[in-house]
Amino acid sequence: MGNGKFNRFCLMLEMLDYGENYLEAIWKNTIKEARAAEVALIIFVGQLIGTGKSDDEVQAALFKLARRPVFDGYILCGTVLNHIGKHNFSRIGKELANMPGIVTSFAVPGLSTVSVDNASGLREVVRHLINDHGYRRIACIRGPKNNIEADLRFKVWKEEIENAGLDESLDLLVQGHFNSRKSPDVYRDLKSLAGGMPQAVVACNDNMAIHIIDHLLKDGYQVPEDIAVTGFDNIAHGLYLQCPLTTVHQPIGDTAVVALRKLIEETTNGRPSSETVLPSTPVYRRSCGCANKHDNTSEPLPGLDSDSDKLETIFRSDAMNKTDMDYVRSAVAGLHQKNWGILNLLELFNSFIHATALIDSVKDLKSILHHWLPLFGIKTFSVGVCLTADGSYESVKIQLNQEAIIAEPPEKFMLVACEPQIDGVIEGVTSYDSWELAPVEWLDNVGTTPLVCLPLTVKDSWYGIALLEISGGDSMLYTSIQNHLATILDREYRLEKIVKMAIEEQTRTYNEHEKLTSLSSLVRGMAHEINTPLGIGVTSSSYIAEKTGRRQKDFSENKITKAGLEDYLKEVSDASEIVSKSLNRISNLVKTFKEIAVTESDHSNNKFDLCHILHQAIETNDRILKAGNIAVKLELPDECTVFSCSDAFSKIVDQLICNVVEVSKESNKEVILLVSLKPYSEKDSLMILSFEDNGSGINKSDLPHVFEPFFTTWRGSGHNGLGLHIVWNTVKYLLNGEIRCESEKGKGTIVEIVFPKKV
Repeated sequence: MGNGKFNRFCLMLEMLDYGENYLEAIWKNTIKEARAAEVALIIFVGQLIGTGKSDDEVQAALFKLARRPVFDGYILCGTVLNHIGKHNFSRIGKELANMPGIVTSFAVPGLSTVSVDNASGLREVVRHLINDHGYRRIACIRGPKNNIEADLRFKVWKEEIENAGLDESLDLLVQGHFNSRKSPDVYRDLKSLAGGMPQAVVACNDNMAIHIIDHLLKDGYQVPEDIAVTGFDNIAHGLYLQCPLTTVHQPIGDTAVVALRKLIEETTNGRPSSETVLPSTPVYRRSCGCANKHDNTSEPLPGLDSDSDKLETIFRSDAMNKTDMDYVRSAVAGLHQKNWGILNLLELFNSFIHATALIDSVKDLKSILHHWLPLFGIKTFSVGVCLTADGSYESVKIQLNQEAIIAEPPEKFMLVACEPQIDGVIEGVTSYDSWELAPVEWLDNVGTTPLVCLPLTVKDSWYGIALLEISGGDSMLYTSIQNHLATILDREYRLEKIVKMAIEEQTRTYNEHEKLTSLSSLVRGMAHEINTPLGIGVTSSSYIAEKTGRRQKDFSENKITKAGLEDYLKEVSDASEIVSKSLNRISNLVKTFKEIAVTESDHSNNKFDLCHILHQAIETNDRILKAGNIAVKLELPDECTVFSCSDAFSKIVDQLICNVVEVSKESNKEVILLVSLKPYSEKDSLMILSFEDNGSGINKSDLPHVFEPFFTTWRGSGHNGLGLHIVWNTVKYLLNGEIRCESEKGKGTIVEIVFPKKV
């Protein structure tokens, strides 16, 4: 069971309503049945599968989140599968979770189904046109190609035309669509049929039939006197036309109800899969040529409340008595009041839109949702945003794997807001796997409250997920909230991305300026450092040249003596030694200076165990550590695999050990060096390498300058002050890390390096 106390099922739809009560009848009736059966129901609003449109594929990925143990079973509305083709039905079970499932409308191997025999009702309508009215030229406006329902209805029309021997009518075929806006030229194509206008038109659905009737009336045709028209679906609008529409009624609202009953029985008693077929029935009205007496008043319209049902009966009658008139006046007054309620709702929604336009970030949604959703009657809700692998929240691009029927949804969400609030569930902090839909504690706490699950998507980007309490209100409210929340997230993420790019550009500009400033300082320091030995060398070489010139003169004048020659040799030897030391000093400076210019091209990254590198570096420096009376303690994990530059770590350890050795010369006690390595945070994507000694420490005034080039307090000992600057350069540009130093005079020094495990 969903939580051990009650069953939880999901109903999968492509939308809450087609605008003609088609799907609304399904979910409203299923909610009533779920309440009566005391089971939890979550309505998944995804999209049509297999259309090839990225928008549809992104939203359809929602269906992949129907899994155990959150759900005990699912009902998949067959209209979702209209575009995948029969050959893919067997793969649906693999794409969805391994749990009991029932499909409505179509038979799927291995699954229980509740379908409607659409063929029987339409077959009777076509036979009625042929046999009862004597029509011989009967055109067909078929639905979209590669659509299962459209193909079935076309097949029925064709079979009945062939059975009646009306071969001429087989050419009276017009390609249409279920939505008249997607086939605006269908009436023009009907008028262009060979042989002129037909006697009757069998449309693929009521929407297309009403479209044809409107154009016929505008062209001066009379329906049904000149041309009869029939539809399919029995939508409410068809009853109240100037010429009420003959159609086929399919018990859509009953399919999911029967499916839920079967699903409860299957999960409770373990019954094997089975197929249940509900009949469709013809509804004869005036558009086919029938009079009122032929109206099938026993068939209710889908999705209508009791007032609408009674009004329908009154309008179908030949005359209205005084009682009927009084009822109509009362009903109209009630509808007027209801319309005022809708206007108030629209005004409220506009205020909601205005409020959300003022938020500064996604985090501000919390207070907005807690204030506004209850005003819409939604007192139970959970809204989460997508989490990426590194723990940040941003949009997730959804791409369709060509091997799969349904795309993969995001992996994780972070809770933005929920009501009721539950202990241990923290808004803005709590994260959860996407298939959980909401924090488990919250989901169990809301019990059997019916919920609608809405993906918050814009084009191919998935931003979040919303679970909203749903009872029986207008489907447009939930769709509007869904679209608006998705738009808000899309806007905020785009703004955050722009801000982030601006900050990165500003940081890059600042870093470039910092580099130029640092380079300028480095060049000045290098010039200063080289200038001293260079000046000494030049002076010494000039001194040698001068002395040599004098001795040459003495030699040419035969004035040279043994004592003078000995003085000359000693002076030249001393000066030459000074020149040599100066040149060596310059050479070492140049060599060290070259080490500063580290680049990625100079070093290759590889996968290695950093703990092994650290052990190796300590062992290599063992002799100088012992000579400096330094004891090393290691706090390292057994293993730490990183993808980085191993040479860089060796160089860093060598230089930091040299610094500790110099510190030990100022200390009268044994210096202890603690080297530790541990994760920087719970994410474990960053590590921190620490070097801590108990030596003499650094003066407070010197601490800010330790990583600057040519800064040293040991210049008299032959140090050039480039060692720690090289370490800083290596950490920053080879390890993509950060380095910091903490110290207090007389209390030791800590150097910490934070770096990513993978560069």
